[in-house]
Amino acid sequence: FTNCVIGSILFCLSLNFKQMALYYAPAVFAYLLGRSSAGSTSIIHRKFLLRFFTLGITVMLSFLALWLPFALYPSEGDTPFGSILHIIERLFPFKRGLYEGKVSNIWCALSTKPFSFRDRVPERLQPMCALVLTISLCLPPCVALFKIGRECIESKKASGYDSQLRALLWGASSTSISFFLASFQVHEKSILMTLSPLSVLVADTPLLCFWFSVASVWTLWPLVEMDRLQTAYFACVVIYCLLCLLYDRPFATLKTYSRGGTALVRDGINNSVWPFLVVLFSFIGMIGLHIAESTFAAPEKLPDLFPVLWSIGGAGMFCIFWGCSYWQLKRQLLNAITSYKKLKFQ
Repeated sequence: FTNCVIGSILFCLSLNFKQMALYYAPAVFAYLLGRSSAGSTSIIHRKFLLRFFTLGITVMLSFLALWLPFALYPSEGDTPFGSILHIIERLFPFKRGLYEGKVSNIWCALSTKPFSFRDRVPERLQPMCALVLTISLCLPPCVALFKIGRECIESKKASGYDSQLRALLWGASSTSISFFLASFQVHEKSILMTLSPLSVLVADTPLLCFWFSVASVWTLWPLVEMDRLQTAYFACVVIYCLLCLLYDRPFATLKTYSRGGTALVRDGINNSVWPFLVVLFSFIGMIGLHIAESTFAAPEKLPDLFPVLWSIGGAGMFCIFWGCSYWQLKRQLLNAITSYKKLKFQ
């Protein structure tokens, strides 16, 4: 459990260095809470209480050490409390609105007609709606991570560490995509927070990683167009696709799925053609929108037509990915329970 304490300190440092690490916080909290309760029969068990308070004190001391200088040395004419409050307001800009630009998340998609969520819901209630939906999306993967941590086997075998790390990476991907889809004031580039842990799992799910990587870059097109980086965009996508072609496994997996076969054991999908269909129609849609935008001009009454279509399409693909990541976590939980039972009856 010492590694969990060290990990909590490092995560506190990461969170205070860049608040975007908050996307991973629910996953880390749920897993460490599960590790704290491993081997305990109830929440009043001595082992659980000792581990829980150890982690709590570690987190509080870490935050105290990082935030104390701002309270001790506030800006001229400011109070210690005012200095801390000013930092929090900068970190969580609720006054800037539900979203900016045409980000590919649920709120931007629902703000189009006929839903018009942003116009119909009072501005003071929008942060609460975002909070409720974010928690709702984060809760299923967090419950799974808690159970995985609870079933943790204190073993020094490499396979045990490997399965726990894999579950934590899937959990981080799942909670970060939940934040991207539903939280308040999301930026387009925040999708990199989901892509980072997923990229580490490329050997497990090469097709999912390839598809989500291309889809993530595709959703950045309106921002890329604004910054006049179209050439770099197309060059990077083509180079990445060629590298994946050399790697072979993403396309080999796609070919196997197209026949209704099983590509990889860890993919968790047996004799199903739906991954092939999802990837196929996604690429048809992404390429089709590029062709349509370059061929046809947007109607005068709908000047933001194409950015809105980008937002809706990206939100749909990201919702599919949320389901895939949660499915992988459920498989990791099943594997953890099976390993625990095998060790128990040995």
